[in-house]
Amino acid sequence: MSGISSSRTGRARLGAVGFTLIAIILALAAAFLLARLMKGRGYDQDALQKIVVAKQKLEPGARIMASQLQMK
Repeated sequence: MSGISSSRTGRARLGAVGFTLIAIILALAAAFLLARLMKGRGYDQDALQKIVVAKQKLEPGARIMASQLQMK
């Protein structure tokens, strides 16, 4: 009986290792393809949209002038 049990345990362990290796390979392939897709569409480290920020501290309730703002 112990021969059958160890055989099943060995097959189960081999199946688990095989499943893990396949999962890792597929995850790496997905990461590689996603990186290529993002680089091809211009998502590489560049800002997608500019935003408006204040050049100086603005007081609450004060009128904001264009000269106090800049695009980043």
